[in-house]
Amino acid sequence: MPNRPASRICDKCRQRYVTRFCPSCHKPDDRPSPSARGYDNEWKKIREDVLRQHGIPESEWPNYDIDHRPTYNQAIEPDHRRYQLTPLLHGEHSQKTALEDTPRALDGSFALKDDKALNEDIEESQPLQGEAVETEPESAQINEG
Repeated sequence: MPNRPASRICDKCRQRYVTRFCPSCHKPDDRPSPSARGYDNEWKKIREDVLRQHGIPESEWPNYDIDHRPTYNQAIEPDHRRYQLTPLLHGEHSQKTALEDTPRALDGSFALKDDKALNEDIEESQPLQGEAVETEPESAQINEG
């Protein structure tokens, strides 16, 4: 008798499934290709340089992702070198991205991709490295004394 694949029960919809992710709940990755998002051969060289500069052995490179500060946005600044780049273990990078970089609605839920007002606010609130940050002129500050 052939072996049947082990089935799982989805925590969200409680349906049984045998694939890696629940087909009812899991949304496919509909993002553009990595090269279309700015992760091309030039990025691979930059990534290798960052990992070398931080003394990470080449055998460990597959375990690391490179974090951009502020969040990478090709439309605002496509040059990766203009960002602060830090190697993080994949799990740490995923957690940081989910908690800090993913747009959220006011109630804490994930924002919709087409929520332009929220996304524009986030983009405008993150100055790039080396970019001047506007501050109030001294005359506009309240002098408490």
